[in-house]
Amino acid sequence: MKHYDCIVVGSGITGLTAARIMSQQGKSVLLLEKATILGGSLARFRIEGIPYDVGFHFTGGFAEDRSGVLDGMLQVLGVRDQIRPIYFPRDAAHHMIFPTMNASYTLPSGVENGEEKLKSDFPNQRAGLEKYFARFHTVIRNTPTLSLSGFDEMPPALSDDLVTLQAVLDDCVSDPVLQTILGGLCMCYGTRPDEVSFANHCRVSFGLQESLARVEHGGDAFVDSLVTTLQKANVDIRTRTTITQCTDVKDKRVGRFILSDGSEVSAAHCIFTIHPRSIVETLPKENLSKAFQSRVNDFQPSDAFFTLYGTIDTLIEEEAMTLVSILPGTDLNHMLTCHSPEPVDGPMMVLRSREQAHDGPVQTVTALELAFVENTQKWFNSKLKRRPQEYYAYKSK
Repeated sequence: MKHYDCIVVGSGITGLTAARIMSQQGKSVLLLEKATILGGSLARFRIEGIPYDVGFHFTGGFAEDRSGVLDGMLQVLGVRDQIRPIYFPRDAAHHMIFPTMNASYTLPSGVENGEEKLKSDFPNQRAGLEKYFARFHTVIRNTPTLSLSGFDEMPPALSDDLVTLQAVLDDCVSDPVLQTILGGLCMCYGTRPDEVSFANHCRVSFGLQESLARVEHGGDAFVDSLVTTLQKANVDIRTRTTITQCTDVKDKRVGRFILSDGSEVSAAHCIFTIHPRSIVETLPKENLSKAFQSRVNDFQPSDAFFTLYGTIDTLIEEEAMTLVSILPGTDLNHMLTCHSPEPVDGPMMVLRSREQAHDGPVQTVTALELAFVENTQKWFNSKLKRRPQEYYAYKSK
């Protein structure tokens, strides 16, 4: 029976990163993945040789001088040189369209650039905007984890951790379109402005406001660079393999892990990067407290996206590609709430990318429309390509 310092379960970006950090510390690592390929939702899929991304579409955290927090993370992991960000146009990074109002607005990259443009375009809201961004910058200054050097610090509790984004928007600006522009990035993390704290909104959206970028080869770029690095570090990687049983438990420590490939291993530590409920199903029930099981079972699913993939016949230059948000109204709280099991007109994000297919370069488009677990719950146990007709009717709508 082989012994490891650490078993990492799941090969999404969290699992790959955890395995890399452990290997950098000289630990022996076993990485387990139940699927046939590595990468989780980072991994791309292909139709007719054309690549599309499932879970990675754009990111913040990159900077031209490599001073961004994501630059720093990738540098520490030793893979930054294998990642090529493709920046959205700095003066027009995020284009927001309001079809029912026949209106649109374009935001530049850079928090200060955005602040100045908004104050110029909404002069009657200038005082409120100054108040909003003063609070925004206070949160950023007092969140050390937004810098790589602050990762070992515990962020202090702030007063804006106790107030919602919506409350701050109402306090600072009255224009509904302006409120939507300021809060629109909440679609990226799927929580309503009247539910998320203002401080957390600032922390999550800061990197996206500073710079927006796609990455050459999409999510595969992260997966391939990390997997190659892990292989060079002699990390054992097994696909189509899970933990089926934890045995020889003594003092709440597992003595043996029985794997689905029939082998047995032991380890000093085990890091789970899979769904929390799958963790509960893996560990021995008799060793889990009722409080822990209850806490995991109380987790609520987040909002999701219904995604459409396709190609555009005419190639456009990379410099012309922006993030596009299409919003049916200005009430983000209404848009981020499930009102019906039927499909409704929800907010969308549309992204274009220039990719290399078997026959040469192609222009791809990905449209992500907000969806909810309630919309598709009744088909949860159905299988791909074997779903009932009512599902396809829903999909058509």
